[in-house]
Amino acid sequence: MQVERGGQELTTRQWGTVVERLAEAGVLFLTLTGGEPTLREDWLEVLRVSRRLGFALKIKTNGLRLDERACDELSRLPVMEVHFSFYSVDARVHDSITRTPGSHAKVVAAARRLRRNGTRVLLNCPLMKENMDGYDEVIAFAEAEGTDYSFDPGIIVQEDGCAEPARHRMPEEMHFRLLSDPRIYEPGEAGPVAEKLRQSVCRIGKAMVAVAPNGDVWPCLSIQEKLGNLLESDLRSIWVGNPILEKYASICWQDLPKCRVCELLPYCGRCHANAMLEDGDLYGPSRLACQAARLRWAAALARGVEKKR
Repeated sequence: MQVERGGQELTTRQWGTVVERLAEAGVLFLTLTGGEPTLREDWLEVLRVSRRLGFALKIKTNGLRLDERACDELSRLPVMEVHFSFYSVDARVHDSITRTPGSHAKVVAAARRLRRNGTRVLLNCPLMKENMDGYDEVIAFAEAEGTDYSFDPGIIVQEDGCAEPARHRMPEEMHFRLLSDPRIYEPGEAGPVAEKLRQSVCRIGKAMVAVAPNGDVWPCLSIQEKLGNLLESDLRSIWVGNPILEKYASICWQDLPKCRVCELLPYCGRCHANAMLEDGDLYGPSRLACQAARLRWAAALARGVEKKR
């Protein structure tokens, strides 16, 4: 879903300044992600500097560059978690999705090395048409290897709005099967609609801060509007009272004309970025969220958690 972006990335020294300013602001958890963070030759040094500043570290990676030396260094730091992109237990399926022969073997080897070192590993599996039938095997594999696992059926459009990735979305019947599996989703009783209407639509501005490769601060990884730059200002100056951030953070469910009257509102988890990129309206429905809400309601109904309206 990512698109190629130009521009100069920060140097190692500049990243040191950025993480110092994050630490000064009280940030505790720091996740390196991408793209692929290990493509930077200094990625381990950035982690070392961050660890000295006291961050709890996570890294999200495709695992292709994690040889034994890199795995051992991650465990010595230590990092809190390593998240691998993992598409299938079947190497042929995994490698066909990554379009990189041997990628499955490298991920498995790195995950096993880290687990032997005592580092927590999570296998994150985006589910789509190409690999949807293998999720049971992924669970069994993760449990046997002593790793955690997660599944993401929400294949989103590209950052520039191109809908090409959407053709890989799995059919609704498979998505429903996933939501009906208690190992993956445990529906709870829906709360009062009136209470949800007053709540923020998402935790943007409250749960995380995203920093781009050039030091720009974004509201989140999916909404790439510049709020400021951490080479030029401290985080508090950028974050507190920022009108761009407030525009997104202040949106409550009652501010969405169509969503606030939808009977599926209690089961909705709408994303501002998806609504804008795929459907063109910050305040309108998101087809991805609408489908997921309908299926969550159906799963809850099938399991007796929800009564038919």
